[in-house]
Amino acid sequence: QKVIFKTHTQRDLALLSLEGRDILLEKLAPYWAEVKSVPSLSGTVQVSANFQKRPQAPWKSLLSAQASKLQVNGQNFHTIHLEADSIGERFHLQNLLIEDPRGFVTAQGDINSKTHELDIRFAGDELDIGSINPILSSFNPKNGSNDKERERTDFPIEGIAYLRGDADMGARISGTWDNPTVAGRLTAFNVRVGKFESERVEGVVNASRDRVVVRQGNVLLTPGFITFSALIDGLGNMESKPPTVAVTAQVEKMNLNRLLTMAGVQASRTPLTGSLSTGEISLTGTTKDVQTRTPA
Repeated sequence: QKVIFKTHTQRDLALLSLEGRDILLEKLAPYWAEVKSVPSLSGTVQVSANFQKRPQAPWKSLLSAQASKLQVNGQNFHTIHLEADSIGERFHLQNLLIEDPRGFVTAQGDINSKTHELDIRFAGDELDIGSINPILSSFNPKNGSNDKERERTDFPIEGIAYLRGDADMGARISGTWDNPTVAGRLTAFNVRVGKFESERVEGVVNASRDRVVVRQGNVLLTPGFITFSALIDGLGNMESKPPTVAVTAQVEKMNLNRLLTMAGVQASRTPLTGSLSTGEISLTGTTKDVQTRTPA
């Protein structure tokens, strides 16, 4: 790895440039170990940066970086390309491209380095949602006493996802670096979670560290479908108590054999035919104790 610094000063101008080649992020970990909320990083980075300062004016900068074989908190990425600039405390993300072996995410927006406020628009195509398992595992209760107990909190998930905004502007990340909020429309195809399988799952999602809200939800289960809305609250305290759940759903033309298979019920020798349709169903409780309630 190689880093080159160059400086140039004039009467009313100071310039600093940096060129880095084949920088190993894991070797820089000791320098940011004490910084709050910095994820675990590894990979190889190429970087080019230019800084400019005039009297009575804030620092200006231009940044270009590319990372390969990147790993963030155990999550693997193929490549990441970044173009950005800054004036004072405002960091402007001109373009961020994150690629995994199949899909990609693009993002643009602003980050305030002083207040840590975020205002970022993003979109994603053909994302392998199975790759979020390492992230889900990090939310396992810490009181799991052994590996078998932790395994029970994990679940396999497969599918290909697309992320867009509720309107045409793309999904959005707001809030702060320590407490972000993500809002957008998620559409996923060929979804499998355990024994549950769906041709398409979609909904408008608003998620923070503490809660997830889904509205306009739709699950396609050919020839039927389920419409739903959901709220999961208390995720930030799930180590001490289970999150609360509130779901409202309606089932249309759900194949009974398919329903029993997803529920883990073995088919009997006598074939079961027919479909299920319901009025509005409400599920309330916690992630460990959900109760069903139908309106009178």
